[in-house]
Amino acid sequence: MGLCFGSSEELAIKTIYFSNSIDGVASLAQCRALKKLTLKLGSSQVSNLEALSKLSNLTQLTLDLRDSRVRDLEPLTKLSNLTQLTIDLRSDPFRLGYNLNVGNIEPLAKLSNLTQLTLYFGPGRIGNLEPLTKLSNLTQLTLGFQICPVSDLESRIRAMGTNYESYFAARYHVGKTLSESPEEYRRRSPVWNVDKLTTPLLIHANTSDDDVPFAEVEKLLQALQASGKSFEQHIYTNAPGGHQFNRLDTPLARESREEIWRFLARQLQPAGSRKAPRF
Repeated sequence: MGLCFGSSEELAIKTIYFSNSIDGVASLAQCRALKKLTLKLGSSQVSNLEALSKLSNLTQLTLDLRDSRVRDLEPLTKLSNLTQLTIDLRSDPFRLGYNLNVGNIEPLAKLSNLTQLTLYFGPGRIGNLEPLTKLSNLTQLTLGFQICPVSDLESRIRAMGTNYESYFAARYHVGKTLSESPEEYRRRSPVWNVDKLTTPLLIHANTSDDDVPFAEVEKLLQALQASGKSFEQHIYTNAPGGHQFNRLDTPLARESREEIWRFLARQLQPAGSRKAPRF
């Protein structure tokens, strides 16, 4: 499969979008004149970026590694001419079973010519960012975090067991187990910090949620009520779809989404407008 075509000048400015083929990614090693590359792997079988290490002329690289099997960023260290780098690491590690060790972003510290760096992290994948301080030529740093919060980590871990706890005990996350640092787990759990709530809050939950036990939701509601906090709630009883119920195309899903949009419209109503938009 040939990905490189045309003159060297054309290749130098060509942006390639690619997905779902080991052979295709490997053939990128032939494109040595490339200076700009966008690569999307998705849930393909590609598990390493070794082919990219051959592209020594690259100055701009965008990697979409969402839900990918790639675990190691070390091959990127050979791209000494890189000045702009974007890596998207968002995904759900619990759903896919792949756990990209983004706690080890030390390889990026070797890209001394970087002036612009953008990193998007998925839930549970926010690692140690200290190595980035070694990038002395960096003038623009953008970090994005996909948050997947748990209202009560202590209760969830006790229910799910040590395998679940290991995600949080990893050195690039909490770094300690629940028994070693219960205070830190409570500090990260909304149910233990409801007294700090100062922003408008809407809670949607489904009693048949197969990921977030409804008991956790009830505990949060009780804590909010005990603290005298003002909030809105809508509890759906056995809505089809379980945890994903309001992402489907069903009457209840549409009702949930529309209520969320109305809530946001009220709270984010532009100054000077007379009323929130209708949906």
